[in-house]
Amino acid sequence: MGLPKIYQEAVGHHHSPQHAPNHRLEATATYLSTIIADSMHLGCSGESFVVPNIREESKAWKQIQLPIDVVLPEIESDVEQKYEDTVSAFLQVA
Repeated sequence: MGLPKIYQEAVGHHHSPQHAPNHRLEATATYLSTIIADSMHLGCSGESFVVPNIREESKAWKQIQLPIDVVLPEIESDVEQKYEDTVSAFLQVA
């Protein structure tokens, strides 16, 4: 059965969202999420380098139609809290 196509494309094309045939917006959002998490040094992606400035990803930000200067501080704060909650939940189970 597997994951629905929307998730397959979002994950499968998150390094090159422009190649997602049907769900480009979702792939772009996943791409930006990865960049945000990497730039905040959350978790371990296995990558040896992090994009130095997520503001340089202007094409992706334009595609999802979010003004980076307005939403980035809010996103980072929200991501930090959700990350801490998730890590805590996993550590309690382990």
